[in-house]
Amino acid sequence: MSDIAGHGTTFKFGPSTASVTLVDVVSIANLSASVGTRDTTVLGAAIKTSAPTLLEPGELPMTIRFDPAVTSHASVFALLSSKALQVCELGLASGSTCAFSAFITSFSLEGMATEEGITASVTWKVNTTMTWTTPGGGE
Repeated sequence: MSDIAGHGTTFKFGPSTASVTLVDVVSIANLSASVGTRDTTVLGAAIKTSAPTLLEPGELPMTIRFDPAVTSHASVFALLSSKALQVCELGLASGSTCAFSAFITSFSLEGMATEEGITASVTWKVNTTMTWTTPGGGE
């Protein structure tokens, strides 16, 4: 069993390689994927049956402490308008990485109160399969 802390997790993106490190990431909610299903039940069946369909790569929601003067933050905001697909890499403190391509589907500023820091919620829509790489090949 592994016990990898979230501290030290990194996120990189770029048009052809994951070359820009997104700074001031506060949290990454979850990197999800699922497989759809279709009903395969026949009229004489005693139980309902299903079959797998296409892989749904899912989304990667995250929160950053937003500053428009920070290059990686300005780039993220610009990507919402451009709708450009990016090569992304999620890096864990253990050295493992997950590579995929994604585009931004939402950007929302939050925390604009007297004693709060301004944050931005950013959601990336994964558009390819995810490939995990582990240092030394794993176990």
